[in-house]
Amino acid sequence: GRRGLLYADWYLVSAIPERDILSNGSSMGLRFILLALLMLVCTMLCLFSVSVSITSRIRLLAQNMHNYNHENPSLIPASLHQDEIGTLIDEYNNLITHIRDLQIQKERQEQELRYSELRILRAQMNPHFLYNTLEMLRWYAGNHDKTMVDEIIRQLSTFYKLSLNH
Repeated sequence: GRRGLLYADWYLVSAIPERDILSNGSSMGLRFILLALLMLVCTMLCLFSVSVSITSRIRLLAQNMHNYNHENPSLIPASLHQDEIGTLIDEYNNLITHIRDLQIQKERQEQELRYSELRILRAQMNPHFLYNTLEMLRWYAGNHDKTMVDEIIRQLSTFYKLSLNH
């Protein structure tokens, strides 16, 4: 480079060998390329990690939804992530819990319905049974079959003792 000196009409000239200039530039360029490659590899690893995390959780949710068992629905382990997919998993688990509760409630209601039907049937059957038994006793008493009348009264007494206790 050429540069003028102050208060003089002289110029200072210096010479730097071309190889010195190019050697620093090429090593700096090589360092820049290596740094760029390193950053690219790190970015790719981070993206791969995030992608695997997201897709594995989506696959798990989809698999559980596909393999849904009506008799015994299974929960997905709670998500540690507080993102949209974690929210989907939590809501799926809430839905499964609600379904289980509804199934239990349905079973209880069906059991109560069967019990109520049985009580109604017993209530309807008892008057008819008693009426028919008394008619049969009247018929046997009219024929003077004392042994049969005694046996029917004993069985009727046993029947009512057992059925009224339950």
